[in-house]
Amino acid sequence: MKHNHYKFIQFLTRKEEFSDKDTQMYYQRVSGYADNLDRLSRILLGQISGFDIFSNKRSVQTKLASASNQLAYRIWSDVLEAPNLQAAAKIYSFWVDVAIQAGKNKNLDVESNIYNALTNIKIDRIFGAHKDGYQLLPHRIQQTMRQLAQRYDPNGNYATLRNLLNKSSDYFSPFFLLAKDIEHIQDLSTPHERQVLNALEHYQNQSASLLAERGPHTADDDFSWLDIAEDNKELSYFGQLSRNLKPVKHKAEYTAVSMPESIHYKPTSDCKNDLLFRDESLSDQVQRSRSYAIDLCC
Repeated sequence: MKHNHYKFIQFLTRKEEFSDKDTQMYYQRVSGYADNLDRLSRILLGQISGFDIFSNKRSVQTKLASASNQLAYRIWSDVLEAPNLQAAAKIYSFWVDVAIQAGKNKNLDVESNIYNALTNIKIDRIFGAHKDGYQLLPHRIQQTMRQLAQRYDPNGNYATLRNLLNKSSDYFSPFFLLAKDIEHIQDLSTPHERQVLNALEHYQNQSASLLAERGPHTADDDFSWLDIAEDNKELSYFGQLSRNLKPVKHKAEYTAVSMPESIHYKPTSDCKNDLLFRDESLSDQVQRSRSYAIDLCC
């Protein structure tokens, strides 16, 4: 299991073209990452109670931010430690594909965590819509990021996102929205405060139901499969990396990197998440959203 994530990243960045087999493996990986992150977010939510919200809001907000912190660290490391800009564009595109799959899984917490990490200034200064690196991203990746920018537009207290959540109870709400809503909770005297607790109970019931279907917790129910170093580097380290990853000099030579085409991947009966752990050889809306994104330092 050790370093398996790094092996996949190396495989991804070295591939010039993707065969049908490569594409199948790629989307197997995308699906596995989205499923595991979905499980982790639901486990985390199950650890929070309505009493916690009133007794220690700061502790709850810190816990809600913990998953996004670790995922953001992984994404920043992957993209910014890439050997060149083209490799970084491929890794960026992979994480967008994981966000797409998370959205298909109805987990907007995972989707929003990936989106917030990719639109952080450390990465956005390279791949933002008005930056040179943006041209290296496949068209479907550019289109997806524009759609996510609309979904997570903070205008009207995230009106677009809240409307989506109100239309369907199937969506698993982003934790940053829950953290925002509990900020000013005092008691149960207002409809809004009761609504927040009702929402928490609803998502916990969703989580419990899904986790019951998937079986008991295992040793892999943490972030160890992402090979996140225990000695997390300072945020300034990523800022320096983002300044060092320079674009190529001649804009006319910019062409989008080669990535697997989008397919409707469904794992077969013999393709389980443990395949993740095999050793393999193998913008304006964004600017506005970033200032409202969950605080990764809390």
